Amino acid sequence: MIISVINQTNGEVSDAELLAAIRAVNRQIAEDFVPYWNMPGTLRLEGTMLDEQRANAAGIFHGDAVLYVSSATAHDDPEGFHDRNLRGVPYGVVYTEMSKQMGDPWSSTLSHEALELIADPQANNYVMGPALHDPRKKVF
Repeated sequence: MIISVINQTNGEVSDAELLAAIRAVNRQIAEDFVPYWNMPGTLRLEGTMLDEQRANAAGIFHGDAVLYVSSATAHDDPEGFHDRNLRGVPYGVVYTEMSKQMGDPWSSTLSHEALELIADPQANNYVMGPALHDPRKKVF
């Protein structure tokens, strides 16, 4: 699995810092994850893109999944999460600001979300959760 990484931090995390973290996660996957789980994957920096819909419509991502590294979070407490977009492409988000508030390095959250995308990119198809239009209802 190839995971396209998109830097949405507006300079908070430089591409050089992100590339160093990507190299470390790729090494972790190759040396620690693959030998035990036999599930290979590689992260690849694809660029900076603030408009997900425009990027997906243009088909610029070359990976099997997309992992966004973003500063601010629209959620109350996650450091990261993964899901699928309307086109069925698995994606994850790493929130650097929330990681900082929780006392964790954003690179740890990057590793966590990358491993989740590799191990179970379809997780949200099978896990019960609140419906977007009515949080009182549960859906798969």
